[in-house]
Amino acid sequence: MVNCKQRCKESGQIILLVVMVTAIIFLLGMASVTVVTSGLRNTMEERDQMQSYYVAEAGAELALARIQDNPAWLEGLQAGNEVEVLASQPYAGGSIVRVTLTKDQVGRVTIISKGKFGAANKTVRVSLTVTSELLRGFSVLPGSPVNKKITGNFNVVGNGAPVILNGSYDFKSGAIDIKAPVYASGTVAYKNADIQEVHEKYPVPSFPEINLDWYKKEAQKAGHYYTGSQTFGSGTYNGIYFVDGNITISGTYTGRAVIVASGNINLPNGNKNLKAASPPDDLLVLMAPGLNSTIDINNGDVDTLIIANYFTAKGNGQVNGNLLVRDFDANGNIDIYCHPDWIAAASTFLKDIKSTEITSWGEGASIL
Repeated sequence: MVNCKQRCKESGQIILLVVMVTAIIFLLGMASVTVVTSGLRNTMEERDQMQSYYVAEAGAELALARIQDNPAWLEGLQAGNEVEVLASQPYAGGSIVRVTLTKDQVGRVTIISKGKFGAANKTVRVSLTVTSELLRGFSVLPGSPVNKKITGNFNVVGNGAPVILNGSYDFKSGAIDIKAPVYASGTVAYKNADIQEVHEKYPVPSFPEINLDWYKKEAQKAGHYYTGSQTFGSGTYNGIYFVDGNITISGTYTGRAVIVASGNINLPNGNKNLKAASPPDDLLVLMAPGLNSTIDINNGDVDTLIIANYFTAKGNGQVNGNLLVRDFDANGNIDIYCHPDWIAAASTFLKDIKSTEITSWGEGASIL
């Protein structure tokens, strides 16, 4: 009997031990399943977050492509208004929920794109400067803000385009008439000046990067590359021309072209002009962006777009067109009649120029 009871007791202990071990194994298994399930869930959430960001980036890239492919569309947008570029577009298993674009008065564009993948949502915010927007009116963008006093006669008719200034400007001494909004990174003194409106302490873009080597290569391909000082007169111009030296130019022209100098571009003395036969169907862009280069129209009257390091009109000059410069002569007499609508016409032969410069790209605020 003792042996039987002992065996029964031992059997009960074994059964209890087996039950306990089984319970422990079951609990460990459940914990492992929970850990694995949680890990898979986290992995899927991370994947969805990453994919939603990629989808949002794709939306931003589509908006960028529209800007570059259709500059006239951007030109037609009202500054300050948010425009929906696209919405609810399937993409790579997710959805581009919404992409909006806003441009300001000084050439900056903000794109906000929201992407969705699974349960995750991400928003990408892109800020960029559009060079063509800086060439709509009169932009003076030195490398750092300047303090400048205008002592000559200075007249600008913006026709809806702005005057953009990097620095503080004193317009009190000259005869000033600016029929355009003025945006300055510093202050504007204009007690006796006639200025449409003034926006001080306004962040303005930098002068865009211009790759002269690209223009040189394109001109060489077209047989329009020259060395040494050159003179351009009346005639028809088409495409890109590059002079490794200085240019003297005047006359009446037809065609559409970009004329680039590594040195200076001047109108000759003697009240010479540079006139388009029928602008903007006929239109020249004069470029002298080198750090020591100048475009000087003397006493001339020109129909052109100007991109230059330094611009001057030594006597009484008149520009029918738009200017993008690092600096200008503040002592002469100059009349500027801007034509922002000419940018759309110029885009047909400026399409290969780097037109956008991205200043930031990253996650942004939600646009829901």
